[in-house]
Amino acid sequence: MSFTELNFIPFLVVTLTLNYLFPPKYRYIVIFAASYYFYGLGDISIVKVLVIVTALTYIGGLILEKYKKKSIFRVFFWANLGILFVLKYSNFALGWMNFFATKAGCSIFTGKTIDLLAPIGLSFYVFQSTNYLNDVYRKGLVAEKNPIRYAAYVSFFPVILSGPIQKSRELLPQLKEPDAFNAEYFIRSFMLFLWGFLEKVFVSGKLKVIVDTCWSNWNTHTGVYPIIAAIAFSFYIYCDFSAYSDMACGISRMLGFRVRNNFRNPYMATSLTEFWNRWHMSLNDWFVENVYIPLGGNRKGKLRKYINVMLVFLFSGAWHGASMHFVIWGLANGLLQIAGQILAPFKKRVYSLIGVDDRCFSIRMLKRAGVFFFITLTWLFFRAPGTSAALSVIRSIFMTRPVDFFNPDLFMICGSVTKTFLCIVALTIFITVQIHRKDTSKYYSSFRAQPILFQTLFAGFMILVIVMASVAGWAEINTQFIYFQF
Repeated sequence: MSFTELNFIPFLVVTLTLNYLFPPKYRYIVIFAASYYFYGLGDISIVKVLVIVTALTYIGGLILEKYKKKSIFRVFFWANLGILFVLKYSNFALGWMNFFATKAGCSIFTGKTIDLLAPIGLSFYVFQSTNYLNDVYRKGLVAEKNPIRYAAYVSFFPVILSGPIQKSRELLPQLKEPDAFNAEYFIRSFMLFLWGFLEKVFVSGKLKVIVDTCWSNWNTHTGVYPIIAAIAFSFYIYCDFSAYSDMACGISRMLGFRVRNNFRNPYMATSLTEFWNRWHMSLNDWFVENVYIPLGGNRKGKLRKYINVMLVFLFSGAWHGASMHFVIWGLANGLLQIAGQILAPFKKRVYSLIGVDDRCFSIRMLKRAGVFFFITLTWLFFRAPGTSAALSVIRSIFMTRPVDFFNPDLFMICGSVTKTFLCIVALTIFITVQIHRKDTSKYYSSFRAQPILFQTLFAGFMILVIVMASVAGWAEINTQFIYFQF
């Protein structure tokens, strides 16, 4: 089930109703039942893996609380990640084994594959459950004794498919002692859910049309199309993932659970390091706590720090997909971040020598443009069907002529001039709202200060736009979110 499917709305209404009808100390039972129903509705067989991951880490937590030994932690930590590796990377590993075997004159793995399908959301609940092991072992969290409550944490349905990845030290205490119903908090959460829904059907959907149009025949498109393909995907992946995260946070908060946002205006960053501290923050936290710090972090000199940064990005690339173009995407981002950190002191000296304040508006805008340019180029490896395709598109981008920007056919890139205009309007609204996300509280307070009739009409208008965008085909809505595949 997806948040944008028709049957999700009655499911959510029933879950919200039961959640607040049950006594607070038993609400975790509602969350547990709703989460397993939500996750297993399409295919009950995928629940088996969820149960195995939950049972393994539940037992691991109990043992780690009693015996805080690194060897025990590593056994359960790697056993849990091993489930992810086997289901997601077996065929990738077989392919490389066959490659090297063939080079050595042996082809014993030729044509061999394993019929394994990684369940949707696997990476997210595996990472969430390893967070629990880490919290018990390193953070002093008391192991959860109630298996149903722990299962509710691992399978928490608002975040199970694409995050944000939750820390057990933050969510488990809330499952034990949830907040009482707060009407003001509920309304604010509902508006966040509506905004996420609007992002998906009205903005992400239109951008997806451009992305699919430009990438459908990537090797034949010339002129400005490769540039549009790159920029459209850069906004699309952010908008689509941000939409899911906003909906997930809105649903969680409507249920009375506080979860952190996954994004903090990443395209407003003035450096690549800052960008990755603002993008998919829950995954970034996971890699910092479970990879970067255990490798030594920045405690063992600059060279070791840069090696650790590179390893984190390589692991991140491999996590996103069992293909070389994802690994290259991670490698490129790691190299760019390291280069940025090495050059930072040099740039400071240059600014000082020429008497320019690098915090002024114009310089900050130039820095943001540079971040967007490099990140957009690396996204090509993320979206392309392979490394050669990404490199081909990059070559086409740098061969684009100025006259190509005046091609009248570009107005039909969404199928018609009207749809292209709507896409531009939707993207402009999205960018404007994102820029002002830090002022959410101020704007929400202003909204709540209006007459109740205005508030109702405004919320109704948002719902009307969502319905019209879906029914009229403005958005060519795809109920699946891009990060479901990871």
